[in-house]
Amino acid sequence: LALDRATLSELRESNCLTMKAANEELGLSSNTSAIFCPNDSLDEDDADDFSQDFNNICLYPQNVDPGSQMLEVSYGEPVSLPKTPGFFILSSLLSTSKGQLLQIIQKLISENGGSRDIQSFYGKSVMSKLLAIALFRETPPSFSNSREYNELVGRQQRNQLDDASCKAAMTYLLHSMIQQPSPAVLDFCFEDAFSFETTNCAPDDAVLWRERSLLLSMRILCAAAAREEPFNRAIKHSPKQLSVVPTLLFIGPIHGSYSHRFAEEQKVNTARLSQILTKGSTGAHGWNYSFNILPIIVEHIGYSAYSLSNPQGIALNAFCLTSYISQTMPQDDCLRLLCGTDVCGIRLSRSFSRGLSEPPREDSSTCHLRDVILDMILNNIGLHTESSLNLSLMMLGLNGSKQNCLNVILDLINSSHFILSQKTSSSASKCFEIVFRVCELTSLSPPVQSQRELFLEKIRKIGFWEAQIFRFLGTSGPLSPSILHEVSLSYHSEHDSESLAPRRGNNVLHSISWLLKGAAIELRALAELNRPSQFISLVDTLLSPPLPLLQNALLDLPLGQSRCGAVGQIIHNDIPSKDIVDASSVPLPGPVDVCSNFHVIDIEKMQGHFGDEYSLAKERATKWAHAWNKFVSRVCAFSHISEAWSDFTMAMLIFSRLVSRTNEHNGIINMLGKSRVVTEILCTTLLRLTHSGHLKALGPYAHISCGNNSFYEGDMIEAECGFPLSNAVLTLTEYLVESTLENMSNVHDNSHSYILSEEDAGRISALIVGAISSCSESGAGMSPAHDRCAILSYALARILTFSKLQSYCIVLQHNPSTILEIYTQAATLLFDLASWPVFSSQDRYTNLHEAKRGTISIAARSGLSSLFGYLNSFDRSDSFVQSFASKFFSSAPVIIAVSQLVHLISIEDSDVAYILQQIALLHHDGIQ
Repeated sequence: LALDRATLSELRESNCLTMKAANEELGLSSNTSAIFCPNDSLDEDDADDFSQDFNNICLYPQNVDPGSQMLEVSYGEPVSLPKTPGFFILSSLLSTSKGQLLQIIQKLISENGGSRDIQSFYGKSVMSKLLAIALFRETPPSFSNSREYNELVGRQQRNQLDDASCKAAMTYLLHSMIQQPSPAVLDFCFEDAFSFETTNCAPDDAVLWRERSLLLSMRILCAAAAREEPFNRAIKHSPKQLSVVPTLLFIGPIHGSYSHRFAEEQKVNTARLSQILTKGSTGAHGWNYSFNILPIIVEHIGYSAYSLSNPQGIALNAFCLTSYISQTMPQDDCLRLLCGTDVCGIRLSRSFSRGLSEPPREDSSTCHLRDVILDMILNNIGLHTESSLNLSLMMLGLNGSKQNCLNVILDLINSSHFILSQKTSSSASKCFEIVFRVCELTSLSPPVQSQRELFLEKIRKIGFWEAQIFRFLGTSGPLSPSILHEVSLSYHSEHDSESLAPRRGNNVLHSISWLLKGAAIELRALAELNRPSQFISLVDTLLSPPLPLLQNALLDLPLGQSRCGAVGQIIHNDIPSKDIVDASSVPLPGPVDVCSNFHVIDIEKMQGHFGDEYSLAKERATKWAHAWNKFVSRVCAFSHISEAWSDFTMAMLIFSRLVSRTNEHNGIINMLGKSRVVTEILCTTLLRLTHSGHLKALGPYAHISCGNNSFYEGDMIEAECGFPLSNAVLTLTEYLVESTLENMSNVHDNSHSYILSEEDAGRISALIVGAISSCSESGAGMSPAHDRCAILSYALARILTFSKLQSYCIVLQHNPSTILEIYTQAATLLFDLASWPVFSSQDRYTNLHEAKRGTISIAARSGLSSLFGYLNSFDRSDSFVQSFASKFFSSAPVIIAVSQLVHLISIEDSDVAYILQQIALLHHDGIQ
């Protein structure tokens, strides 16, 4: 702000920036509504106050009334105008000399044991009466009361009154001396800032007044922390050294006194609140450690108020101050200061676990303590420290604390209501993510690693993985669909763009995703620990017939449903200009490894491009932005669960071979017997990657009827979902081929081992071709399908090479015309991708995009070469080969692509020669 004269618009803009910084940088997001005034409440007077505060405006003697004492006081010197209360409070709280106001607040927070004994200490009736006396001074002088008191004391001294009777008489006398203030109850409306909530409270309720003191003391510190940066910056850039008159110790000038002719004046020197809370001033000798209030503040995170309308009010403010410290200080220093003398952080773990276990208020729309604690754990869990024990790991109990957040999290996600409720499904998703993050932790110190292993062993013993997987994916009967099925159905049946149900559905999908990703890490751990029985127990949970849960989950994934309902209609209409959309795009909030490639619209920023006035264009753009954000959130959730399903499937296959080989001589486990189930899962995966237009022709190959499954009636699968599922296809194909080759080479009896049959190979190859052909369709997502096509091309090359080696005839001579059309479409797409140049050296590519295209081209050529090579093994007069070649080589895209392939020879694309040779060998049309 301009220090000479701040305009109202500048002041409001500064207020917005300060609020934004408090939310995003200082860890105060859960309390900004209570510590900031609404922006539209600022007026011209506030702008005037700002100019007066930071310019040290003075009143000179010539402008003073001659009859005023100020002339005598000033002795000709200018007199500084008083600062606003806000300036004085901030300068006192942020003073490098630790102002008295901050000392008072620290004393209020720490007295009588902090949060531990509020109810027991302040709940006593005598304490309530004494507090009322101290607060209201309700004992006026009275001769009659004094005489009665003296008489009681005298009778006791003369042994005319026993102790019990004297105490009772004294109590009655004390009560008679207390006079109720008027009115008998007090009304206050500042517990929830700006909500003007009115509450009646008795003046002698000591617990309430103690809790009020704690709440407001911590709220004052939060307000100071939120404003410290702009306040210190304004003081630094002030044209003069600023000063204030300390009103708490005010000594005014005394008329006629030489020694007291001036009012005391102090220079303003400020620092960050985090420094002041943790250190004290020693003048010229710098800083040294002093009384640490932070451990006491941390203890209040687990405190639930008895008398306040919001029981979590004190805890939320204490959490904000703790979060502020963690955001503004190095992690090692932060831990040392938050723990204090409790170097292991046991009390810290206990306080956070109590706060996490507090249920949210049913009638509150404000931030919940549980959510912000979970967010803090996720934000800090990956931070490196000297001891490898950061704040999150300490909160989770990896410091050895028995009362910790991990135990609370396990209790929370044990409830289906907590997982599925509209209000708590987001918290449940964070809980599952935390479990996954703990599972993937590495590079820990031995004590921390030991605690992590104890946690993993604990959840293994209680059957956590099996129980949770069955909860989400299992069914209790034909009329009781799985949770995943119900969630997927909600997208298909949604018709209201403002409905909250899909948001719940997204949260549940994320919960399942984190669960499957954690289970994948568990499979690896069990394989490395060589625990075959536990490994096969987890695998059997998902692969047991008649319809394995893993396959059933794949059928229930809501792929292609991101544009269903009103969302799909809105995002195609009334689209704002590209410049406005680009300027308003921000990354989707959430875990970086899940949300990094997704962008949503900052609606407030978009509305700013249309001005403050209402307009139809602004309303339409806002409606479009809401629909677009919902669409992006859906695609992100669909992509996440597709990736998680693929990760688990690939981990299961990779590590099952390791476990089988390690324990084969013991006869404990033989995962090769699961190959039949794996074959069906592969076919189902390929069917989900296939466009709905191909389902009628390819559905029989998967042995699944798709006619009554509404999930197949949506758009083509989102490209963001297709890529991870294609990775799973490649891994599944490799597993089946390698298992078959291994079994066939086994010198022992392999009559009971699974061999990939000619029929199964034909089914798989036809479905892969169908999935490749579907990549040419425009999906519902936001990414091209070329990556997916490249991976599927490798899978096609693998199955065709195997089939040619085994002399399998997987292409029938009398295939229907629809199958021939699908083969032609797939080959045409691969041909187009194969025409991108491939160089032997990465230096030949001008940028990363071209290098990636070269990689995709290699994959496409691999699939094409295998397809042409396999067809070359047939007689050229074969009807299928004849029909395919004539249809394929006569299409215009292929003719153009061949010309491009021939041209690539001239630019030293050495890999192109082989694919051209395969074309020439296939058919005379290919030679031409």
